[in-house]
Amino acid sequence: MDSRFALPVDTVLDGGYRIERVVGSGGFGITYVAEDIKLGTTVALKEYYPFDFGDRDRTMSVRPKSDRHQKTFEWGRANFLQEARTLARFEHPSIVRVTRVFEANSTAYMVMRFEQGQSFEAWLTSLGRPPTQEELDRIATPLLEALQMMHAKNFLHRDIAPDNIIVRADGSPVLLDFGAARRAVAEMSRSLTGIVKAGYSPHEQYSSDGRLQGPWSDIYALGGTLYRAVTGRIPEEATLRVDVDTCRPPRRPQRGPIGRVSCRRSTPVSRSSTRSARSPSRSCGRCCLDRRRNPKSRWGVRHRRPRHRASGTPGGLPRTGPRRLGGWPLPPPSRSYWVAPTAGMNTRVGRRPSPACAMPRPGSSPP
Repeated sequence: MDSRFALPVDTVLDGGYRIERVVGSGGFGITYVAEDIKLGTTVALKEYYPFDFGDRDRTMSVRPKSDRHQKTFEWGRANFLQEARTLARFEHPSIVRVTRVFEANSTAYMVMRFEQGQSFEAWLTSLGRPPTQEELDRIATPLLEALQMMHAKNFLHRDIAPDNIIVRADGSPVLLDFGAARRAVAEMSRSLTGIVKAGYSPHEQYSSDGRLQGPWSDIYALGGTLYRAVTGRIPEEATLRVDVDTCRPPRRPQRGPIGRVSCRRSTPVSRSSTRSARSPSRSCGRCCLDRRRNPKSRWGVRHRRPRHRASGTPGGLPRTGPRRLGGWPLPPPSRSYWVAPTAGMNTRVGRRPSPACAMPRPGSSPP
């Protein structure tokens, strides 16, 4: 980023934090590595700096660009402070720890634990191969638990993507760069700049009306992230999938350079990138229920007998149906993550044991 926008190295904030370097920046803030002078530790320091309607003056203060931006600037700063206070109440290893928040230079700062590691995107690139089932389990399980805790408190991340997940040296993940303050600013300014990420943001996030968003929005973004991990491709943008969904699902199990790719990985992640269903779940806790508890969902119980049978097909199955292979529905995965982030949507995430993947014989009923 342009050095004119960032604070100079060795700048001391609030008498206790010395700026060392810039580690990231976005449309609404700058993140620094800083030294806690009193404790002698390294921390991450995030500064509220909305580039669209804020500017830094010669005194290093951040102020609105004009009088017409004054209200939006102050509204965003208030939400930035509120987001920091909310995050400070969460104690989970996969949620970045906020230790302090303060105001200085006419703006606000959030002090966080400095997480050492590489982004999920960089981690995938460094592997040089698709991640194994066990590796994905170590990433997905803590993230789902963290989302469940957040959603239980009516708090959304709103910006889950491979570059906002840090993978530590021990393989555990942590969520960074929450987007609640950015969303509040977007709702007031009617601007979506820096709010959405193509391929990961659900289509309801393209609206400045936050009432359409919920836990399902975070699950969609997490599903897109897992899709990127399994397939090596960024999912198609959600707005392009509303009418015609051309996003290719992951392939069925195949043998490759790392051995057999688990069916329990490829099938659920294909569901995680499906399009919008009808009714969203109300919390991530409900997302973790077994899909069989919602038989009315389009993808809820994929193996139930159809109400109207078509003659001349094995087992009386209809000739057409969703996601069938060779005229039969796909068998259920074993102990799979059912991440179904569909824009608008009916979301279920859970784990359940099921028989090994096998195609039914002609003339027999599906399981």
